[in-house]
Amino acid sequence: MKKIYSPIMVFPLVISILSAGCGLMERETGTGEEPSQITREERKADKIADKLWEKIQKESYRQNWKMWPGKEAFYAGKEPHGTLLITYVNNVAYDAILNKKERMPPEAIIVKENYTQNKDLASITAIQKIEGFNPDANDWYWVQFGPGGEVMTIEEYGQTTRLAGKIDECINCHSEQSSNDYLFTGSSGGTLFETKKTKAEETEEDEDEDEEDEEAEEAHEEAANEKEIAEGIWSKIQIENYRENWKMWPGKEAFSPGKEPHGAHGALSTTYLNDTAYDALANKEKQLPHGSILVKEDYTPAKELTAITVMKKIEEYNPEANDWYWVQYRMDGEVATKKNGKIMTLAGKVSDCSDCHVRRNNNDYIFTSTLGEEIPEADIEEVEGIKEEMPTDEEISDKIWNTMESEDYQKSWKMWPKKEAFYKGREPHGALLTTYVNDPAYKAIVNKEKQMPNGAIIIKENYTPNKELTSIMVMNKRENYGSEVNDWYWVQYEPDGEVTTTEREDETVTLAGKVEDCIDCHGKKINNDYLYTSSLREFQR
Repeated sequence: MKKIYSPIMVFPLVISILSAGCGLMERETGTGEEPSQITREERKADKIADKLWEKIQKESYRQNWKMWPGKEAFYAGKEPHGTLLITYVNNVAYDAILNKKERMPPEAIIVKENYTQNKDLASITAIQKIEGFNPDANDWYWVQFGPGGEVMTIEEYGQTTRLAGKIDECINCHSEQSSNDYLFTGSSGGTLFETKKTKAEETEEDEDEDEEDEEAEEAHEEAANEKEIAEGIWSKIQIENYRENWKMWPGKEAFSPGKEPHGAHGALSTTYLNDTAYDALANKEKQLPHGSILVKEDYTPAKELTAITVMKKIEEYNPEANDWYWVQYRMDGEVATKKNGKIMTLAGKVSDCSDCHVRRNNNDYIFTSTLGEEIPEADIEEVEGIKEEMPTDEEISDKIWNTMESEDYQKSWKMWPKKEAFYKGREPHGALLTTYVNDPAYKAIVNKEKQMPNGAIIIKENYTPNKELTSIMVMNKRENYGSEVNDWYWVQYEPDGEVTTTEREDETVTLAGKVEDCIDCHGKKINNDYLYTSSLREFQR
């Protein structure tokens, strides 16, 4: 493979996959050190910081401003802010809160004092809405002051960064609340702008909390019940030695081609069913009776077992989904879990399963074949042919790199709109970034489509502060690659086109395919099609 052009000699990459988030106070901070080079934008941000500090001191905000309604002094905080917090708002912001405005107006100022457990002031975080300052983040200006009013700094990639202006960590964290004007304070699951409760409202809220406690207890009991059912099913299919004693789905031989080679099930699958289910099929019944059990073994093209998915119909268990119970096991019989920003046990009323299978609700939630009809013998393809049709992750990575080279992406593709070459990055990516997109991706961005289309490719070049290329990370949306990750394929290349590998727990992991670290991080942006660079819904020309 030929080498992608880099403006400076390439050095080896030491990869460190870290979780991304709003972590200002978790890193080393400073308060008085000047960066070696200050850009024009940083100088502008500093001037605004000076004026803002002067303004809040002149107005004696502690004495003359109000606290955020419903928030008393020293309420409990959480990282990256203080253990204890006090939040003040100027009149512009306070009026917006009382009038339940959907957004704060220009000149709104919010000052959050961050305290230690012992009520020692650690820092002061302020945000001010300045018209035209940063439309991509609702025009908020962010700054973190030391207790004496100096702009605080962090050390990153060997450089000193001043915490004033368009602070990436703040914006990326608060973007989770973009529908609520980037604000967390006062949120209780609804609008952020909530006034202090009346006595009647507080009573109603207490009753709601009691109901929530009861619901939580019920959820805990339900989870325990789901686990008990899963253990019972596994025990049953092992005792009955399903592979030897149960029949396969009529017309479906061992290692039948799957419908989603990289999706919920395997490239190849073998489906067994107990006598209750088999008799219903043989009798051309249009629904399977209670007690039916279907076992689908999921395999790779090389016939390696990856998971065992089971459906069991349990009377009155789940009427909304024809009483089906879903569970996916690992090969050792343990219930599988899935990470999409959080760990989810794949047993019970599994939303991913029901949301997919509901497309066949007129066929009792079954995809394998149509119920109530004569089932023809399956037209089984040769396994070697299947392998050719279903590329491996390695083959996909080669194909993507070849596309990048043949299309000379650095010259013929566009950069992500409003992102220039060498814009500021953050871990686990480079200190500086350049992001290219192919035509399908570019059109989706400028047309404010909520999701990237199949075929979209995003290339992120990662650079050191000295503009040395260290790696190239690519996301490619591929049809039917994996509905659980919106069909995204991830790969990280070395500058010479070799796929990056990393050592983890005595094994070498290739960073191509459904890369767990990428999915865990980008899963936090699932409502933005797993993308951080900018909002797909709010692009502004």
